[in-house]
Amino acid sequence: MVTAKASVLEHVLAAALGPGRYWDADGIPLEGWEWRSLYADADYRRLDRTSFGPEWTGAGWVTITTEWAGTDLRAEPDPDRAPLVWSTRVTGGALDGQVRLAATREVATKVHGHVIGLVCETLGGPQ
Repeated sequence: MVTAKASVLEHVLAAALGPGRYWDADGIPLEGWEWRSLYADADYRRLDRTSFGPEWTGAGWVTITTEWAGTDLRAEPDPDRAPLVWSTRVTGGALDGQVRLAATREVATKVHGHVIGLVCETLGGPQ
């Protein structure tokens, strides 16, 4: 439920940014209508989701999710640098709330794998 609310909020914020503020999964500029169409496609938005259950954590779940937003996710976008349109978020565990940003699908895939490694280090193996 929280994810759905966050997605709606991201959609509203991105729509308010105006033309020239949208990029596809690889950082190619989009028109607003193109962004809306892609953003509506959950399969396009979600790159990967990895979860560790109680047998690994000894407690609750830890989930790593990597998704495309299509807008520059930096607090202050830099017009001289590629927009960071992907976010990898950790929910639960010692790294709860950590977010890593990426500019392309290729880099986001690598970031997701790196964050899996970081989470595994904090868990130390099955409990």
